[in-house]
Amino acid sequence: MQEQLGVTIVTRERSGVHFTPQGEYLVHCAEEAFAHYEKIKENVQNMSNNESNKVVGTLKLGVSNFFANYELPYILKLFKRQFPHVEFKVVTGWSRDVPQLIHNKDVHIGFVRGDYGYRGFSKHQLFEETICIASKDEIEIKNLPRLPRIEYRGDYLVKSIIDHWWAENYAQAPFISIEVDQVDTCKEMV
Repeated sequence: MQEQLGVTIVTRERSGVHFTPQGEYLVHCAEEAFAHYEKIKENVQNMSNNESNKVVGTLKLGVSNFFANYELPYILKLFKRQFPHVEFKVVTGWSRDVPQLIHNKDVHIGFVRGDYGYRGFSKHQLFEETICIASKDEIEIKNLPRLPRIEYRGDYLVKSIIDHWWAENYAQAPFISIEVDQVDTCKEMV
């Protein structure tokens, strides 16, 4: 390609191989061309299968870690029963990162916890969650500031809801003894 286009696409240095600006542009074009090819392939397959009402293709999902663990398996099972010829590509991560996956067209649909101000996206609320305190022993709410707390560093929207509730109910900061970034770790620590 370098010879055909008359430009340098990659440079080789001691630190490794790097794309030049022209190379970066070609990578971007190749990604767009591949995505366009996948869409064409899916449309053609659906056109040829239309006589039998068979839906085929790959549904790309961006899913929050929590949703992927607790809700998605059941939903995919039901969907697969109805559309057995559809494949899935699932990308998991923090809810705050999923809107960018949609914006970049890396996924078709995103499942997130919280409202991230999605401009230009259609959104639908699927569930409403209750935030709870979990304790091995019986506790009184008034004693919370003196009890050790496991801080779950999840999505900032959930953290802001908890912090707001705490500020409304207590004058002192919580006694945080452990900080974790996974719900399962938090449950095990309790």
